Amino acid sequence: MPAVSLLVTLGLASAVAPATDACAARAGAVTGEGSTLPVALAGADFKKSHAIEKLRKKAKDGRTIVIEGGDFTAYDFRKARLDNVCFRGVKLANTDWSGATATGMGFIDSDLTGSTLTGAILRNTLFRTTTLADVDATAADLSGGRLDGGWNASIKNLKLDLAKLNGFRFICGTRSVDGCPFDRQGISARNTDFSGVIFDGFSLWGATVDGAVFDGAEMAIDDVGQIIGGAEPNVLTVRHRGMSTLVDGPVAMVLAGALTTPGSVANKCASPANPLASAFCEDKTGQLLAFDSDVVRLVASGAPDKRKNAIAFENGRNVCLTQTSENRVQCLVRIYRVRRTGLLATNAPMTWMKRAGRVLFVRNDIALASGATTQPSWSGVAQVLVRLSPAYMLARVESGRRVSVRGLATGTSSGICSLHATTAASGSAFVAAVSAPGKKRTTNVPLFRVVGEQATIVPAQDDIATPGRVPSCNGIATFGTMKRLPIDAMVFDSLWNSTLPVSLPASVSAPAAIPTSAPSPSRR
Repeated sequence: MPAVSLLVTLGLASAVAPATDACAARAGAVTGEGSTLPVALAGADFKKSHAIEKLRKKAKDGRTIVIEGGDFTAYDFRKARLDNVCFRGVKLANTDWSGATATGMGFIDSDLTGSTLTGAILRNTLFRTTTLADVDATAADLSGGRLDGGWNASIKNLKLDLAKLNGFRFICGTRSVDGCPFDRQGISARNTDFSGVIFDGFSLWGATVDGAVFDGAEMAIDDVGQIIGGAEPNVLTVRHRGMSTLVDGPVAMVLAGALTTPGSVANKCASPANPLASAFCEDKTGQLLAFDSDVVRLVASGAPDKRKNAIAFENGRNVCLTQTSENRVQCLVRIYRVRRTGLLATNAPMTWMKRAGRVLFVRNDIALASGATTQPSWSGVAQVLVRLSPAYMLARVESGRRVSVRGLATGTSSGICSLHATTAASGSAFVAAVSAPGKKRTTNVPLFRVVGEQATIVPAQDDIATPGRVPSCNGIATFGTMKRLPIDAMVFDSLWNSTLPVSLPASVSAPAAIPTSAPSPSRR
């Protein structure tokens, strides 16, 4: 039987249901694309708040009304019923909305600084690139609403204590690479209900969330730490690079602790204390935080290191910090990548290469706190990381230094490549015996290499015994370079048994993904 099997399958992404709330539904994207808002009325024509309410009552069909411009500073809106009214480019500082009731409102490019929303029922409201600095929304009901926008916005000192934000959606940046430019210092969200909230490119880092409820909320894995201090949720939906998974409450709290370190630069992005912290906050890709986490973890674990390498890293980092903000992030990414690669590539002994040894390698850039992998509940976190990783590989040591391997890689278009192999160790390389079609003679072809704590599927071409004879996913997905993560035997066996070959339906053809060397992969 062949020693290597690679199977490929394709999947389809599910559609996202459109929003139904009035102003948010008609406002289109942050850039204005897709907007169907009606022609705006001049805000300067309205001298009192009840004039807007009178207009609202006249439009009995409930259609969206847009008011553009105007100065309503310190106006009293407590009794106004302004369903589906959108304020755009309006001055609304120090206005009073306490106890007001309205649905489907919108505040676009407007200023609500210092306003009072205590006890207001403003469901399905859109806040877009709007200043909410020093706003008091204690016990307000903002369920089903949405906060999004670009760079000219602030929620500094926003007070959300006891507020209801069920199903609210926080989205920052006009593009995903923008990260979250909102000023978020001093947010208070004590006992706030964030049930079902979607945090998309947004986090509440630095906010006070004592007793807050996050049950059913959805957020990126890098932002799970924001739930620390809140009540344990029943379940969270956690995302990472297009993948998502459900995480139950106890594991979610352990995961939150594993991803954060008190006082870390991630917690101080709202108010960076030094140039290095500023650089971490400027990096919207999260690469620096992941690299820094790996470097700290590797040094703490006693990875072989040379003093000259540590000195070169410190000197290089200091040079980067003297550069302009536009260049220092890229400079630091290069310096950290070299440092991490050096620590990972040290010739540490493969202690798992013993009878019945088991090891897990995962491809991810998730930042882990130092010591996270030694915690008693680490196994639950490891399973989450596997589910959110684009690729992982399990290796189990058999007799005679042979190693059985199973792995799974997911591509950007939901393509899946499944790896099953039996290999033999040859130094740091693990080779598989394969034969050309119609031939009995086998050739040992390198399948993967383990150096220190990292594994790489298919070594460099000059390491391959017969050029061109290598396992490949045919561009559907890639395993890449993976990091070793500790895992206990029970979790390993569970993953091992669930990582099975996939079948091929009759209606889909199989590409020749392993040129002349091993069975072709299949799609399903």
